[in-house]
Amino acid sequence: MANRRMISSSVWGDEKFITFNDVTRLVWFGLITNVDDQGRMQDNPLLIKAKLFPADRKSAGSISNAIDQLSDAGMEGREPYKPGIIRADTSDKFIKYYRQQVTQTKAGA
Repeated sequence: MANRRMISSSVWGDEKFITFNDVTRLVWFGLITNVDDQGRMQDNPLLIKAKLFPADRKSAGSISNAIDQLSDAGMEGREPYKPGIIRADTSDKFIKYYRQQVTQTKAGA
């Protein structure tokens, strides 16, 4: 998995993104920064809540609702053929706003 992820500031002006509430926006950023290199993550709202909001009083239901909103907007989606997997790259939004930064290390260093 990449150890750095960059998200373009232009996402703040996206016509879909600006309609989301604060939790949904944070979930989107959290998903983008926590997916594997293929843009996937386990679809478990309780685990996502624990990873993204460890000290906040957010319910797993609110996280699931945020994922549903993002999916409906095409910003990410649940894998239809692989239950339990979220894909953060279901649309051009992922490619448009996100760039993976891979830090290259020298062999033996």
